Amino acid sequence: MTLNVRGVLVGDSNTGKSAIMQRLCGREFPVDSHATVGIDVMGVKVGGFRIVLQDAAGDVRFQTAIGSYMRNIAFCIIVYDIEHTASLQRAIDWFVHIKTLNTNEHLIMYLFANKQDVPVHYVDSEEGNMVANAWGAKFVQTSAKTNQGLTDFFDGLLREIDLVLPRIDMSDKKYGIRREIVENRREFCWCVVA
Repeated sequence: MTLNVRGVLVGDSNTGKSAIMQRLCGREFPVDSHATVGIDVMGVKVGGFRIVLQDAAGDVRFQTAIGSYMRNIAFCIIVYDIEHTASLQRAIDWFVHIKTLNTNEHLIMYLFANKQDVPVHYVDSEEGNMVANAWGAKFVQTSAKTNQGLTDFFDGLLREIDLVLPRIDMSDKKYGIRREIVENRREFCWCVVA
């Protein structure tokens, strides 16, 4: 038996969400990147879990269209760029948007302060930490380029999921976690939807 766990990465364009997703799925840092249009989906197997990551377009034009992907999720990663002060404010807007759409009272939240590898930080980590604490979220300083803060991410996520599992009804899809029994089926193939 495998548990499928759905999550979403959100934040403004150019915060590094797609690069973070690539790194979390064990891939190299992408040298060339492009803006996500709609949703990109990747997955990774960790222990007895299949983690499905959905990278939502950061452009405000797609916010309504991607709303359905923000429902029925177990976890959410909100990403902001420490090089731009407005990026943290937009992360707060994303938080409000997700809380409006999602009815999962056990939603596991993360706030990623990305691009820690750059020499000048315009958003102080203390600010991000205060915002995360106000939400009840975990604050993680990340760099998709160097993999900082990402290598042990799934260990922490799985610990959080283990804490949530006894308190949820997995037959209710709003929690974003479901059992899957794979019988007589070929190995699962993960792909990127562009």
